[in-house]
Amino acid sequence: MAFAPVLLASLLCVSFWTGVESRLPGANGTIYAREVYTVCTASFAPYVHCIEGNSSPLNFSGYSPEMFKRAASIVGWKPNNYRLVCLTYAAMLRDLTDPNGICDMATASITIQLRRVEAGIRFAYPDYHTGQGLMVYASGKKTNKWLFLRPFNWVVWLFLFLAALAVGVSTRVVEIVSKPKAANRVDDTADDAGVVELVWSAGAQIVNAADPMRAFSFPSRIIIFVWAFLILLLVAMYTGNAAAILTASQVDVSIQSINDLQGRSWGAYRNTVDIMHLNGWSPTVLFAPQNADETEDMLQQLVTGAIEGLVWDCGYVDYTTATRCEFCKVGDCITEDNRALAFWQNATTSLVDAFSTAILTLEETSELSHLHKVFIEPTSTICEKEAAGAEQQVTFNQVSGLWIVLAATIAVSMGLALIGRHAKLKHLHKILKIPTSLGASGGVDKETAMSREKQLKVIDNPVADHIP
Repeated sequence: MAFAPVLLASLLCVSFWTGVESRLPGANGTIYAREVYTVCTASFAPYVHCIEGNSSPLNFSGYSPEMFKRAASIVGWKPNNYRLVCLTYAAMLRDLTDPNGICDMATASITIQLRRVEAGIRFAYPDYHTGQGLMVYASGKKTNKWLFLRPFNWVVWLFLFLAALAVGVSTRVVEIVSKPKAANRVDDTADDAGVVELVWSAGAQIVNAADPMRAFSFPSRIIIFVWAFLILLLVAMYTGNAAAILTASQVDVSIQSINDLQGRSWGAYRNTVDIMHLNGWSPTVLFAPQNADETEDMLQQLVTGAIEGLVWDCGYVDYTTATRCEFCKVGDCITEDNRALAFWQNATTSLVDAFSTAILTLEETSELSHLHKVFIEPTSTICEKEAAGAEQQVTFNQVSGLWIVLAATIAVSMGLALIGRHAKLKHLHKILKIPTSLGASGGVDKETAMSREKQLKVIDNPVADHIP
């Protein structure tokens, strides 16, 4: 009989060191070495990925398990203070109200609903604010006859042609101010000279449909140089954006809102039918998939056209449209709800408050946003966002610096022209390289004068008379 006390003492020691799996044994938000809590979850993409009936820590991933682990760490729990168990979604919810269940708490982005609170389930502070979103099947590519205008915002197009007008007018004014006679001679020799010709040349240079602008003074040549540089940069931007937009996936969807589904066949989650009817929406097919195969069958009905739209959890819609190119999200969430950690009905208030505080900490430090981007709406995907073309569009703010440089150049050139005309400083004229006679007609006059001078020299030269 002396062996019995020894055996009992050994069993007590073993149970102390291995942990006691119990249903919240006086939990108050702290953990002792002998407490092990059972945290239930359910496979629910993209929130949870697990294998039903499995409890290996390596087989759990997704938004909810990662969020729980970080919150538990803030509370002070160690990995050996809890175990994750994968159940079906329905079994997990039933267990939270079952006195003989095993779940101390559950992490599966469970929606906070009045009927669940009335049943005794307790919730922490919401860690995910979502709702129901509309998803459609994108069957083809969108055609747009005005797609060639998409690389630039309309303001950029407007200022581009206004700048051409400003360059032509300012170049003409600078020419007149700096050298009136030279400017007048241009009018005499050109077919359509003057400000009209310069404005046309400035505008046509945008598409390389005109000869280079003619200028005779240094200040006006500065304006032309900067204008040519601006065109060079804008052409490069247009070419790059046009190539990106033409190769981007532009899906063609006829459904632009849930109102477009009225009178058509469309589906929704069975448990949301009340709020659907409350908003005046009448889904024709109700779904409640319990596993991955049933979820895929639901999506295939969307692909085959059996239903033309699917209203489902926004997180699932974001994840599906980000990872599967054939589906497209329409608009934002059309309803609102919150998801949170759930606790067995007998959980202490201090435990629930401890996790609520931890989740608030994760929210304030942007950890929840990070988890959302990683697991629910991944950006590193082969599917480009359908609005990629619009996002790549060059806006005026992005290139406004070019117009600032052009305006400053015009102002400086005008100042140089005024100084060159009124200062009458010989060294300044040399710096600006303003000759006393320039232009096409000036060149002709100079050649004529040189020819006459040579003729006079030949006549005055007596040797010339003896040339046979």
